[in-house]
Amino acid sequence: MSEFQELEKKRFPYRITKTNWIVYAVACFIAVLMSLKEITRIPEFIGHAIGLCFAFLLFASFFGILFWFILGRKQNGGSTTFTVLIIITLLGQINNFAKNSNENTIDTNELKIAINKYKEDLKNDSIPGNVAFQNFTDVLEKNVDQFIEQSSGDQKELFIGLKEFITEAKEEGNNWTTAQSKIASESFFDFSILNEQDEVDRQIQIARDFAEASERYKLFIQSRLKKLNQIIKNKDIDDEFSKIIIDVIEQKVKKQNPIFVPYIDNNITYGNKMVIVLEMIKKNKWSKTPEGYIEFKDALIDTQFNDIMIELTEIEEKVNDLHGKLIDVI
Repeated sequence: MSEFQELEKKRFPYRITKTNWIVYAVACFIAVLMSLKEITRIPEFIGHAIGLCFAFLLFASFFGILFWFILGRKQNGGSTTFTVLIIITLLGQINNFAKNSNENTIDTNELKIAINKYKEDLKNDSIPGNVAFQNFTDVLEKNVDQFIEQSSGDQKELFIGLKEFITEAKEEGNNWTTAQSKIASESFFDFSILNEQDEVDRQIQIARDFAEASERYKLFIQSRLKKLNQIIKNKDIDDEFSKIIIDVIEQKVKKQNPIFVPYIDNNITYGNKMVIVLEMIKKNKWSKTPEGYIEFKDALIDTQFNDIMIELTEIEEKVNDLHGKLIDVI
């Protein structure tokens, strides 16, 4: 029998070579590195990394031994299979990573369109402000829900926190826009219906509700950054993405505050002064002029009333001007 035939019949033990270990180590390193994108918490990441490396070793060893038997326990019969399977497994991980990266890419196009539409609706006054706000926040909530589904780790926790924040913002915004739409309606300024006591009381309540809602909305807007930071702190979120989000909001706040504060302050003043005007109508004798104006029997009250009405007109002009500027920085 020739040496070649003897070598063919010889059975070699199954052995993982140095090359196998190098390929295995490199594959594990790459696979673990890719998982960092989705897992940011250290304990979870360590557990995932150990499990991933063990799965690589178990899978490649099992089939390596299997093929070593099938090939008649030939030299390198198992180790070659081990290397090939490690590479195939790594390619599978890379493919899944690429697929997940594409699926998890956050598409903000719909949100940008919704913001632009909201701005246009407010500028053109095409629909009531509370309806425009509701339409916008509906799209915002829908997109954040999608972001939650598409993300993982700290990013997922961040979006869950943002959802909580948006829910509160929506409630506060709805309260204010609803109160604002009532005081802005044409029927509110119909003095012909104010002869009835119940109607005057109803108008006073609308004005008072508007002033109070404006106060609440101001407090919420001014504390929104603090609220968001607290949510992030409570959820123990610490990654670059959350810092980017906070930075973007901080920049928005810096742009909006110089406009928003005088805007909402004027709305508060408007509501409070409107309460004074309506209280004057309720408590004093007056009549309606042929032009549709109110004239009080008491000349001093009449002068005070007209002075406040002039102030209200000036406030309206300021609010309208600031409203346009505020839309531009949304």
